[in-house]
Order: sequence, then C-alpha cells, then structure tokens
Amino acid sequence: MATPTMAAAANDMTQLQRVVCALAFFLLFLGIGRLASLVLHEPLLGYANSYDMIRLQACHQIWPADKGVDITDGTPQAPLRRYTLDKQLDTPCFPSSELLFTGSGIALAQLKNRVTGETLVSLKMIGLTKAIFLCVTALLASLYFFRQRMQQAMLVNGLLMAGVLSDPGITLYLNTFYTEFSAVYFLYLALIGLVVAGTAPRRWFYGLPLLAGLVGLGLSKPQHLPLALLLGTLAGMWLWRQPWRPLAVLAVLCGALPLLLQASGHWVPRSDNMALANRVNLLGALLADSPDPQALLKSLGLPADCGELAGKNWYHPVVQSRQPCQALATRSHSKLLLLTASQQPATLLAMAKTAIPMVQQWLFPLYGQVEGKTNGRAAEYQRSLGQAVERMPAVLFTLLWLLPLPLYLLALALARKTQQQGHAAFCVLLALIQWFVFAVALYGDGLVDMAKHAHLAMTAWLASYLALPCMLLRNTGHRADE
Repeated sequence: MATPTMAAAANDMTQLQRVVCALAFFLLFLGIGRLASLVLHEPLLGYANSYDMIRLQACHQIWPADKGVDITDGTPQAPLRRYTLDKQLDTPCFPSSELLFTGSGIALAQLKNRVTGETLVSLKMIGLTKAIFLCVTALLASLYFFRQRMQQAMLVNGLLMAGVLSDPGITLYLNTFYTEFSAVYFLYLALIGLVVAGTAPRRWFYGLPLLAGLVGLGLSKPQHLPLALLLGTLAGMWLWRQPWRPLAVLAVLCGALPLLLQASGHWVPRSDNMALANRVNLLGALLADSPDPQALLKSLGLPADCGELAGKNWYHPVVQSRQPCQALATRSHSKLLLLTASQQPATLLAMAKTAIPMVQQWLFPLYGQVEGKTNGRAAEYQRSLGQAVERMPAVLFTLLWLLPLPLYLLALALARKTQQQGHAAFCVLLALIQWFVFAVALYGDGLVDMAKHAHLAMTAWLASYLALPCMLLRNTGHRADE
C-alpha cells in the first residue's frame, strides 16, 4: 500500500516522468525474475570449485556430500549441489563478509530440513539467500528514489538490476562459496548509500547503507581493502562539504576499518604463503614485460637467477618443483612496485596493455558452470552481456575500456544543472572504480586469473555504460529538509 508521501510523489509528476518510473520498475522486476530463473534453475547453475571455495567452507566446516568426492581438493569440472556439516577438515578458514550470506543460507537450509526431513544442505538455499538480499536491497533503493522523485536514479537502478546485477556474470557466483558476490553486493550497497546520504534528512538511519557497504566491501576480499579505503575517503570528503561531518568521519573510519583489523591481526584474510604467491606472480609478469629483465632485477636487489621467473607464475611446474628466487620471500610487495615505477615505469604500462584483453572474459571460462556436466556452460540456458563482450575485437574492447573515464570527466565539466552534475559525478566514480580495481588486481597478483580478480572492474565498466543514457533525463526531485 502506498504511503501518503509516495502517493504525493506519484501525483506530482508529468506524463513522461510517470512513464520513466514505470519503465524503471519494469526493469527492476525484470532483473529480479532473471535472477530467480538462474538461482532456481534445474540443473543447478554456478561456478565449480577450483579449490578456492575451501577457504570459506572451512569457516562453516561444510563439505561436499557426494561419495567419491575428495573434500581436500577442488572439483572444477562442475558445481556440486549437496553439502554436509558432518565432515571435519583441518584447513584454515579465511573470513570474509561473504559469511553473512553463506551462514544465513545454511541456517535457512537447516530450517527447511526440519520441515522436509532432509539432512543435507542444498547449495541452492545459499544462492537463494544471496538473491533475496540483493533483490530486497534493489527494491528498497527504487522505492526510496521514487519517494524522493529521483527518476534518474530510479532508471539507473532498474537498468543495473536488469542488465548487470542479474546477469550470469554475477549470478553464477550466488550458488557458490566464492567471495565475489559479497564484493559486488557491498559495493552496490555503498554506492546506493552514498546517493541516499546526499539526498536524505540528516538522520543516522540514512547513513547506515553507506557505512555497512564500506565495511562489507573491505572485508569481502583482501584485494578490495584499498577500494573500501578509497571510497570511504572520497565519501568523507564529500560529506564534509555537505556538511554532514559526523557521517563524514564515520565513512572514513569504516573504509579504513578492514585495513586496521588486518594490521592488528584481528582479521587474517590470507596466509604468508598466499602473499608470497602474489609476489611471485607479480615478478613473473614484470620480468615478462620488461625491456631489460636483468636491469630490473638489479634495481629490485634480486639475484640474476630470479630471471627464471619471467613469464611464469606460482602454479608453473618449475616454480612448484624448485621454487626459484628464494630472495623474494624477504621483499615487500610495495617495494617491488615502487622500485619498478622509479626505474622502469614503462614496464608497468606494458603490463596494463597486456592485461586489458584478459578482462574481456566476464564469464570466467576455466570452471564448469552446470551441475552434472563436465565443463558445461550456463550460456546454454541464459544469455549474458559477457558473451557479447567476449565477441568484440580486442582493439574495439580496448577502446571501449579506455573511454568511460575521459568521457564522464568531460560530461562532468560540461554539466550545468545540479542533477546532471550529480549523475555525471556518479558515472565518474564508476569509471574510477573500474580503473582502481583493475590496477589493484594487476599489480597485486600479476596476470594470474586476471579476469576473475578484475571481476569488479568489469562490473563497474558495464554499469558505467548502462548509466550513460540516463545522463539526459531531468529529475524533479529535491533535497529533503534537514
């Protein structure tokens, strides 16, 4: 039932604005239906376990129930549906904000089992839980934008839900124990929260989505710690000028909180061995793109025999068997990057040039996606924007990859009206996220699994293009009274 405020918002609209709102709600529910069709699909659709899911499964001690499946190894050929809580495996748990969704899904599955008499946990219940979180958040955001007469924001939200958030490029992570969904969800929540904080009355309730999004994003994956800090800092600077200074301070603190927890040892998202693997991957990529590998090694203070890592990564048989370049264990990641930037900056640019075509695969191709099929593809059942992107010529993709940031900076410079400025600034932020995540993925772990590590960059890139048509739409909304 519509509230008086929402009814007033509906009445105080032109015919065109009513059409825009109707289209926005249509797109929203189209996205919800599309998302549900994948999560509830038979057979189960989702990414198979490359072994990385074990890091989160260990936190719940939940393991595949299928006989003949080695729970100490990955099953990358196809996703598994049935899991049990009756097995125990002594392997490290690496906490993530994804545990909010997987834990809720397991609890929901156990509640269902009390009614049905089942004993196993279905991965679909975890996927359904994630879908509910996302759909409710998107619906509440659209209702808020409708109430505030923010047709631009409504349409952007509808387009994002129908075109990106419900796409298999994201929804294939729902029926899994990977942490990519929490990164996408909490980034989406933080961006919604930023818009709400700029348009809502000065009440603490309206600041919670932003703060929760920043903390959840930083805790999703260790590589997103810098992104949470960046967004928290930018949000704090903007809110300080509003002025909403208590929330500005909290935004900075929430953006920095995951980093502080890691530094204090209260949150350990990866082991020393995983950190060493990242350095090996980075050095192998640097040497492969360096015009003078030996000069680079000398500037990094590494012995000449470390040149054997050129073009190799942690998983290469030579590295696994002989573990060359032992000196790398005593080098810090940041020092490797800073020395390379000062001595061979062109090498970092060459790495970026090599990496851009790799992120073209939004649908990660190395894992099976269909229950019961070896290396099956979800594209057999539901289309994805990722398929269209993959078919682009590499030159065209590179051009489109480079375009959003200068395009939206120009739009921001030319914007004259407040609502156009706000929309252009939001699109600039999406483009900044695209490049920031890309850079952190590339210079944090080299070229290994670049498409997966830069998943959030590809998501922001697609979102920035979907938001483009709304640039010309005029809002009737106004700032709520403080």
